[in-house]
Amino acid sequence: MPLPHELITCSTLTSWEELQSLVMRCKRSSEFKHVQRSLFCIANIEQISADLQSKLIQELVPIVKHMQGRLAIICRLNSLHPFVQKLSEHEVQLELLTTADMSKLFREKYKDIKTFTSSIAGQGKTASIVEKAMRTHRKCIRTLHISGKFNEKHTLIRLNKLRIQSWQILHIDIGVTSNVDELDQFIFRLVALKYASVESTAFFLSSTIVYIEIASSNDKLFKSGLRATMMFDEIHLKDPISRLAISEEPYSPIQVVSHYLKRLEEGTINHEDFIFHQMPVEDELCRKLLRKYITQCRNMSFSQIQVFVCILADQLKRFTLSNFFKVDILKVMSKEGNDNSVRSSILETIIQMANDIAARPVQLSENTHTEVNFEIESCEFGHLCKTSLIRVLANACRVPCRVVRLHAGISENDILHFLTEENSECKKNPFEQRWLFIDEINTNECIGVISDLISHGMIYGELIAPNLKTVGACNPYKQRITLPSEAGGINTKLQNDPLSYLEYRVVPLPESVLQYVWDFGSLTEKDEHEYIHAMVYKLCMESQLKESIVAAITRSQVFIKSSKEYTSTVSLRDVNRCLKLIQWFYELQQRLGKSKDEVEAVILAMVLTYQMRFRDKCLRKKYEEVIANAFSISGAKVAEIIRMAQNAIVSKMEFPEGTAINSVLRDNIFVLLVCIINKIPVMLVGKPGSSKSLSIQIIQNNLRGLDSKQSLFRKYPCLICVPYQGSETATSDGIEEVFEKAIRRQHSEKDVLAVVILDEIGLSEVSPFNPLKVLHSRLEPYEGGNPEVAVVGLSNWALDAAKMNRAIHIYIPEMDEDELTSTARELRKSIPNCTELSQEEENDFKKVAKAYLRYTTEVVNNGNHMYGLRDFYSLVKHVVRNQAIKGQEKRDQTEVMLEGLQRNFNGMPEGNIFVRMFFQKDTMPLIPIKDLIISNINDPLARHLMIISRGNISINIVENIIDNILKRRKEVIVGSCFKEDQNDEYYYKMLSRIIFCMEQGHVLILKNLDPLYGSLYDMLNQRYTIVANRKTCRVALGQNTNPFCHVADEFRCIVFVDESALNRSDPPFLNRFEKQMLSASNVLDKKQNSVFQNAKGFFQQIRNYKGTCTVGRNWFNILYMKLKAYLNNQELYLLSSCA
Repeated sequence: MPLPHELITCSTLTSWEELQSLVMRCKRSSEFKHVQRSLFCIANIEQISADLQSKLIQELVPIVKHMQGRLAIICRLNSLHPFVQKLSEHEVQLELLTTADMSKLFREKYKDIKTFTSSIAGQGKTASIVEKAMRTHRKCIRTLHISGKFNEKHTLIRLNKLRIQSWQILHIDIGVTSNVDELDQFIFRLVALKYASVESTAFFLSSTIVYIEIASSNDKLFKSGLRATMMFDEIHLKDPISRLAISEEPYSPIQVVSHYLKRLEEGTINHEDFIFHQMPVEDELCRKLLRKYITQCRNMSFSQIQVFVCILADQLKRFTLSNFFKVDILKVMSKEGNDNSVRSSILETIIQMANDIAARPVQLSENTHTEVNFEIESCEFGHLCKTSLIRVLANACRVPCRVVRLHAGISENDILHFLTEENSECKKNPFEQRWLFIDEINTNECIGVISDLISHGMIYGELIAPNLKTVGACNPYKQRITLPSEAGGINTKLQNDPLSYLEYRVVPLPESVLQYVWDFGSLTEKDEHEYIHAMVYKLCMESQLKESIVAAITRSQVFIKSSKEYTSTVSLRDVNRCLKLIQWFYELQQRLGKSKDEVEAVILAMVLTYQMRFRDKCLRKKYEEVIANAFSISGAKVAEIIRMAQNAIVSKMEFPEGTAINSVLRDNIFVLLVCIINKIPVMLVGKPGSSKSLSIQIIQNNLRGLDSKQSLFRKYPCLICVPYQGSETATSDGIEEVFEKAIRRQHSEKDVLAVVILDEIGLSEVSPFNPLKVLHSRLEPYEGGNPEVAVVGLSNWALDAAKMNRAIHIYIPEMDEDELTSTARELRKSIPNCTELSQEEENDFKKVAKAYLRYTTEVVNNGNHMYGLRDFYSLVKHVVRNQAIKGQEKRDQTEVMLEGLQRNFNGMPEGNIFVRMFFQKDTMPLIPIKDLIISNINDPLARHLMIISRGNISINIVENIIDNILKRRKEVIVGSCFKEDQNDEYYYKMLSRIIFCMEQGHVLILKNLDPLYGSLYDMLNQRYTIVANRKTCRVALGQNTNPFCHVADEFRCIVFVDESALNRSDPPFLNRFEKQMLSASNVLDKKQNSVFQNAKGFFQQIRNYKGTCTVGRNWFNILYMKLKAYLNNQELYLLSSCA
């Protein structure tokens, strides 16, 4: 094998300095004639970049030419690759060794390198390694744990810290890792070549004995990826009972169990009492008895066998000491002459119980997806809460307990810090037990560190203090029944996010941890009813309807669970929220000057807690009947109570111009207002255009504390909104910062209520940093109760169940034809100085609503989500504003409608489908695209514009319109396609330019900036906040910053999207724009279009030409002459002017 200085195995991290150093060593080796010339080697050349390959060729050419040194280059490149072609004279095709031959070679050469494997976890691999080290070599072990995302440099730093000496054994404990190939190459270099380096970090292995432990995993790709590692001598462990250490101590659990099982086997258990002071049972007999009485012994781990033995031994010791089960006592109690089998029956029952407890983790590990609920349930604070249960148990045991909640933003160093801290505290007081509760252990990529702690009781190879007891909790690795793309019509952002298909955004638990998992399941209907009964009688002591409330809530829980889609988002948390809201609605009745109506308060609380989560209107109607039956009223009466309560609040509010007060907006405002005042977290989920942001804006404008215009709102604190613009680059730190800012403002000002607005929170969920796990502790503090500030999340799709069941969930249903028509009427009513509604307008609104629903049924269901409610609203506003307004000349109704349809429903490759649906005609005299673009830019109330381009000429056409026709100042920003530019610094510069254009009022043209559009959703939404008579909006600038930026009245934004990329764009993004499809043919007159078609035909002929073509100096002139022969002079001139 080559020496470390003679070999480089390339990777993506390999630097030019490393390659150059090896080439220089190879070159200089020929100068030492008295030393045997070494063979230098560069392997995996395909891993380095093209630039490094090119530089390496330049270095190698003179060496090859002058025969300086001996060098072998190993690569998997094709023979036609430029690197191979440059050295093709020296190319050699070798006959590779088979896997069996390689394995044989490795085992002969590296006899002291062993790999330990097992089919299932917990077979004693670590214990076997320790035993082998002590018995065979009498050497101590230094352990290196590797799991999660493998980082070679970080691993080398840890190896150096271990300070491994030649008399020590290196134990490499490999957990489940994502980049297995890199790990495999690293292990080969480390154990075979004894050396590994990355940049300036290097490590030389002085130890000759290496034991490699490979974790058991159901992932077949994991073990198969460790090809080189598996070629070393493998020790496969199985049948843990055969290797079980049998204690000869009479009081030991194994001896107690073995003696009882032996008597059960011999049939003497019912005739003689057990005495502890007896000869120990032989080892082989102990193992034989365990194999017989442990039902799943072949699939069990050592820890599970220990659970069986310890539980059984504990019960048998109690059984032995109990006077009630003595043989003589039982003989007296039984009828004379009857055979007494009480003792054997009890023993068989205890054995079955111990088997059931020990086998539960086995059943989990056999399920590859582990689709179970791991939550520990508690009634404290009225909801299921793992943290609460552990806290109660710790208080009962009088043990100090530290709670740590993991999330994706916590690094491996953070985990090591709190583990080391707790371990040090335990060592200070070795006789005092401490508990460490680690919540949501499977939300973090560093699950391997936690796995090592739970499975082996180690932190990076060091044993933890024996008085430190760790408890973990996790959420299930379970697929969603209804995918978020189906629920919200959003698929492009989520299709590349594998975690979006899971009920909870978690990583799978390692096999070694599964044996310690206890599935607590879920409450039965009977148990849940008892919990609800206790909570109602505790929190609603003065109510006269306690039994009716219990029945209504119980039925609500059952009703939601009967719909599989909502099963994971209902818990006793909802019961607690509902009971709290009942009390608040009593207070609201008093503030409104109404008499106390218990039925009304209970129904409204239940509607907010349960009904609003249904996106299906039929389910909402059915639920109204469910709660109506509990109070002996009709479903219609429940609907009336809801409507009257909403009107009592909404009627007292002021709305901005152009706002349609429809049923969706009423629902949003009602639920948001109640939840914000009560500091109950709320998640508002709906498709783009469902008035989510508008609802927040209206509530903020009306709840101004003592400055509110309505007396009802003066009784509540002033709302201070602290917004956070979600994006695909969001991080945990950014979300933590916005919460801290809100808390500071709440404490620094009097009579205020801070509200954290998490806008586009769904975009943050698909962030690679998985930042939303920090929400768990913010939505549900460790100490119980409500958050310090109110929290509102706005999303286009439902988040994972762990977040949704920590908040009230509103799902905005889709509107039907009547609601769309009613919304159009309300929009018209909101426009000032508008004339009375004519029958013709009413018919047009119905036709628009019908055409829109037909479009969403026929087109959207085929996978096209280009248009949504925003387009519908904009069309209605356009029609209303351009119709008969007092003092202005009336425009033709058909002309206005056609312009509105083309501006708001254009841009599809198939043409304007919506125009044909509305007018029910196949052909219509359409307005030119150029005029529609001009109309949009000149309209101060218009949405921003999206140009769907066919070819690069489109951007030149728009620039020409802005420069020569509109005479406006513009700024064009085209994103870079180079990989080196895809970084935060580059995006920060682009956003800074965009913010400058917004402030200056330029016409901004954007293209190829897809990663930035999520940061601009607030600007594109045009829901500006007015500060000092100036419009402002939020921009997600970087990972943590969400500054407010000024927006000039003249500012217009035009985004270019290539037609081929249209299907990859998200509906929330598309729905914010007026869309036009633009190509050269759209702006040409008849003469120019004729020239264009002729030129197109000429180039089509060239493309289809199959003869030989010689490219020479006069090629362009020849091409021009042919083109001139094909077109006349006038056409050539027109063609050049178009280009």
